[in-house]
Amino acid sequence: MNPAPTYVLNRDSATGRALRRWQALESELRRRDLLGPVLRPASRTETISLAAQARLTSPLVVAVGGDGTVADVLTGLSLHPGTPRLAILPLGTGNDAARMLGIRSPRHALDALEQGLSRPLDAIQLTTGVGSQRDTRLGLVVAGAAFAAELLRHTSPAAKRWLGGPLAYALGFFRALRHFHSPHLRMSLDGQLIVQPTPALVCANATTAGGGGMRVAPCARPDDGLLDVLILSGLSRWQLAAQFVRLVRGTHLNHPAVRHVHAREIVIEPEVGTQSDGGSAVPMQLDGDLAGAAPAQIRVLPHHVSVIALPPSREVRS
Repeated sequence: MNPAPTYVLNRDSATGRALRRWQALESELRRRDLLGPVLRPASRTETISLAAQARLTSPLVVAVGGDGTVADVLTGLSLHPGTPRLAILPLGTGNDAARMLGIRSPRHALDALEQGLSRPLDAIQLTTGVGSQRDTRLGLVVAGAAFAAELLRHTSPAAKRWLGGPLAYALGFFRALRHFHSPHLRMSLDGQLIVQPTPALVCANATTAGGGGMRVAPCARPDDGLLDVLILSGLSRWQLAAQFVRLVRGTHLNHPAVRHVHAREIVIEPEVGTQSDGGSAVPMQLDGDLAGAAPAQIRVLPHHVSVIALPPSREVRS
């Protein structure tokens, strides 16, 4: 029998409900001989540190929480060379990383752990800041700039608690529109320079975001070594609002204001002196969490991580 995995539990996931959900699963984990050491970090920094330590002692590390927890655990695992092994027990709000693995409930995650099947996935590497202020994080779902990050700032914990993922992020979308001003961005996509007003930039590794409520990149594949890059241009805030239904349905790629390309590396800088909001910082996000501000670099790391997944025949619809 393989040694039991190590679990990194984010008690604050799902606005504090993850701990209760975890406790409800412990007896089932024990029954299936899957219960191993449980680490309970108190911060994002500690999550990364404990995940890095766990990789040295455990053959498999399980991120217990939402997409942000998965990203932090992956960041910690990646501090050591070689291919990290990761599993996901989705107890968060969005859970888009688990969804793209066919894992749509905690019970599906236990099935996947029991079967032990894995698949290689690309990772998204986001680096923000300059010099000593540089910060690098890894994720699996989506990185974004400008409005793609601003909507998270306006998605409150109360909305997540009472409305759930898709509706909470939808509310954040429309709340963010009230004061949003489109920045001018200087972007380099695999060396091709673009300078233009850009309400939102999205670099996707998965098809959905926002708890499955937004089909941001319907054709994205998490193992093709490429990021699906969406650049919005020429849209006012009200025109951006009108795109919401298209975003939910995944039909926004047909709109003339949406440019869809593939790239391996994207460099983002605010264009000095041209921002319509007076030069304020352009926020970044990674896998549902705010992640600093531009200047930033987003890269794909092909087949960077081996992740426990359900076989395609077991994938089910929520």
